[in-house]
Amino acid sequence: MNVKQNTLAALLVLGIGISGCNTNDNNLISQIVNKKTEQNKTTDNNKTEGNTTINPNPEESTTIDPNPEENNITNNDTNDSINNSVTKSNFNNTNNSIDHIIEDIAGNADGRAVTAAEINAIDGVSRAINGVDYTAALQAGTFADKTNPIATEIQTVVDVANAAAAADAAKAKAIGKITTYASDDTKLAPNVQDYLNAGVTGVTADNLDRVNGALHITAIGGGAVNSTSAIQGIVNNMPASFSKELTITAPTLTATLVSMLDDNHGVNVGGSIASNGLLVKVPYHADSSVILNSFTSPHFTIDAGNTSNNESGVVVALHWGNATLPAGDGYFDAKIVPVNGSNIYYARQLDITANGYIAATLSYPTDKDFTMGRLDLKVIPAIPDRSFNVQTNGVYEHRFLYLPVTNPITGRTWLNNNLGAEYANINSSAFNPTQQATASNDYKAYGSLFQWGRKADGHELINWTGGTAGAGKYGTTSTKADDPSGSLYIIEANAQHDWRVNRDDTLWASESSPNNVCPVGYRLPLNPNEANDGENEWYVETNTWSTKNMVGALTSNLKLVRVGIHDGTNGTVSGNSDLGGYWTGSAYGVNAHTMDFNSNRVRTNNVIFNYRVDGNYVRCIKQFTMGENDSFPTNITIDNPSLEANVVSIHDQTPYGSAIDIQGVIDSGSNTLILSIPYTVSNEATTLPAYSKTYTIATADTEDGVADIVATFSWSEQLSLAVGSGTFNATITTNVTYNAKKLDIEDDEAGKVVATFNYPTDSTGSTGTATLKVLPGILDRNFNVQTNNKYEHRFVYMPVTNPITGRTWLSNNLGAEYANINSSAFNPTRQATAINDYKAYGSLFQWGRKADGHELINWTSGAAGAGKYGTTSTKPGRYGQISTEADNPSNSLFITTPSADWRVNRDNTLWASESSANNVCPTGYRLPLNPNEAKDANNELYQESKTWSSQDRTGALSSGLKLTAAGFRKYNDGIVYYEGINGDYWTGSVHGDDAHGMAFNSNMVNINSYYYRARGFSVRCIKD
Repeated sequence: MNVKQNTLAALLVLGIGISGCNTNDNNLISQIVNKKTEQNKTTDNNKTEGNTTINPNPEESTTIDPNPEENNITNNDTNDSINNSVTKSNFNNTNNSIDHIIEDIAGNADGRAVTAAEINAIDGVSRAINGVDYTAALQAGTFADKTNPIATEIQTVVDVANAAAAADAAKAKAIGKITTYASDDTKLAPNVQDYLNAGVTGVTADNLDRVNGALHITAIGGGAVNSTSAIQGIVNNMPASFSKELTITAPTLTATLVSMLDDNHGVNVGGSIASNGLLVKVPYHADSSVILNSFTSPHFTIDAGNTSNNESGVVVALHWGNATLPAGDGYFDAKIVPVNGSNIYYARQLDITANGYIAATLSYPTDKDFTMGRLDLKVIPAIPDRSFNVQTNGVYEHRFLYLPVTNPITGRTWLNNNLGAEYANINSSAFNPTQQATASNDYKAYGSLFQWGRKADGHELINWTGGTAGAGKYGTTSTKADDPSGSLYIIEANAQHDWRVNRDDTLWASESSPNNVCPVGYRLPLNPNEANDGENEWYVETNTWSTKNMVGALTSNLKLVRVGIHDGTNGTVSGNSDLGGYWTGSAYGVNAHTMDFNSNRVRTNNVIFNYRVDGNYVRCIKQFTMGENDSFPTNITIDNPSLEANVVSIHDQTPYGSAIDIQGVIDSGSNTLILSIPYTVSNEATTLPAYSKTYTIATADTEDGVADIVATFSWSEQLSLAVGSGTFNATITTNVTYNAKKLDIEDDEAGKVVATFNYPTDSTGSTGTATLKVLPGILDRNFNVQTNNKYEHRFVYMPVTNPITGRTWLSNNLGAEYANINSSAFNPTRQATAINDYKAYGSLFQWGRKADGHELINWTSGAAGAGKYGTTSTKPGRYGQISTEADNPSNSLFITTPSADWRVNRDNTLWASESSANNVCPTGYRLPLNPNEAKDANNELYQESKTWSSQDRTGALSSGLKLTAAGFRKYNDGIVYYEGINGDYWTGSVHGDDAHGMAFNSNMVNINSYYYRARGFSVRCIKD
């Protein structure tokens, strides 16, 4: 018996779902069970004579009513004998329905299911509905005699099957609603009844919001939320309560698992999670001592492709147990553990140069409202030294591999070992990238001693033979050099502080600094304010240690070894000295900042003896990443929470000209995308840490089917940003060349988002979103409209966004040559290169007039252009009437007039909005407006011009719009004037008989002027 039969049988036994049927009233049943003959038909108005129409107003097949309101017709007029059985012998006279019913009860050997029409044809039986499987119900039904079923027995089967089908439909609908919301929390949220309909228990009005939140975070992490069991698992694992005094202070966490295989370098590290779990440090704040209730997250099934043995069904969860947490800031231990019989997770191994992958995403509550946080289990190879593939002295001396380690309180990520540590050396017998120092004098964790600001050229390498015994691998020299050509350690007996001839404070100042010795994405910690404050990254780190001394350094997550120094005056090495320690990237006069400690104290602002010529340890910190909000300066905000970068990629076999074939490309070289980020700094100048976020582009979104292309959105460290507003650049690059999927201009007009990046916007944890979109371009409104019996408006534009205002415009003027697909200059990503770049000039429109050809200009140079068609002095329309004729001249001639308008009767609405009758901009775009006729927030060209570097044509060209000076077409003769000198642009707003525009030249910008509507001006469209 199948699942449906089991369900039906159970419902039959329990009598569930039967309505309107009294099984004990055999007298009534016997009256309505009569054979049907041509001479004596029932008066059931729900059945036609041929029994082909069951109900003149049937419910839709997707909606099943278990209790339909139907009339059971009692036939008292028949003279036939009353019979309580519907037998084969008394039924065959009319049709063979009963044969099918009896055959289906017996098991449906012929494979033909009885139909709803056949069931309803039986006297005393109704409500059978198309789409319900009554065969299974008949097999599961209860019959006194299966070869002679009676009407009441058949009706019971019908009602129970209807009820089960209705329940199944309600369940499917509820699960669909829950699944949809889980993937997109802007959709309608499920309610308590939806969960009940889905067969899920334990959801109440009190916990509904947290359950919905858990569903969403599970779904976006790749977890299953599409079945009753999966949803029930999420509900079951929600903690019963969360103390109002407790807050988990990390809304995002990353747990790192190392798994790599690189035969070229002899590296084989199999990352795995066994039953003892992978430790995760969870930071919290408690107002008072609190009880932490145990928690197990919704389960996550790891994709078989992310296991080393292609194993399916590996399931993991985040778990923590009951604990008492003291008041204040701290962290507690949680673990990622295999569940549901998964004894161990073996991670897919990666090459050293791979970017890693997210194997699982797990959710956890962060506060009393059950705001859900997100934990990514990320599998990575170890992090190669910046000089991993760089030879020094003819050999590879920097084959070091490190791992990230995160301070759960600060959220900052560091390397787990000093640069050059023996544990990180793949050529050493001690190599173990997960190993950190076991004691303060564990010399295998000591590593290299760098002169401040110098490259990893070999001078830093130390041969350690004990906790207090070491010597430089190479010799010394007293010859200074700004860029040493060898590996000799430069000493300076006169203590003039530097190994260089010319001091340079920028060598280690940021991740992009020329001599940065840290792996890509890492740099030295900074102390930009030369103080023990929140910007001093060593100070922030040491504040989380259990004790401010050597013991605290070792017991911290960094497992720091005691200080050492390579003396810059004589070249001797000490592994036990208070004279040096760990470098920062910040300079101090002729010296540089360090952090050092001994058995009694920690110093994080020591500059007295830190000569740049001395050799100290380097421990690298990761550039600012999402979740590290404590490191985002409090006095800076990023002012645009929504950014978009576009790459054009087109393949269009157009029927109206030659095929368009443009391969959009992104890489890390000349095809890097640049986004302008607006910011505001208050109070005092500040440094914004660098930021980076990656996204793996789907193979289906590539033109050549290349997998694992990783796009990176990033900005470099922005040093000393001044008080006020400004912009800096971010970039989008890819690890290998990305050939974007080519799109059809018309079929794929909306484009395709292929990557999404989050980025922080302030110190409170607010975030913005940058999207990478492949576009085929934005079609001209008249792209498929003929004028003069040909397609003259085959223009394709691109969007461009002003990062300060957040407003999106077209990248070129309407009609620009760069936008013309039939031009040899066609390149929709191209904008003006000069103020007189005539290929960017475009059309010159009379205000309010459609793109009917009058606006087209034949440009032959930056100073010469003429209308494509002639002129006429005949205005359209008749006096006293505003008509279709008046709005639409019947030809492409430029209308000349001695007065303001090209029309007979003025109409102020023609360009007033996106939906205006004569709007010439692409769908979704319109002309900019100046509705208040003032220089205010509603004047969109004014707001645009305020962001220019200068209020003249130089500022117009250097802006993101790259505006040109095409001049204007005069109203009374149709001749083009001031090409390459003046820029004249219409708005959609009017002023009396005139219309508002913007004009600029070499001296000024005129924003609030108005001009005759009969003039021909350029048009640049803004997104509605």
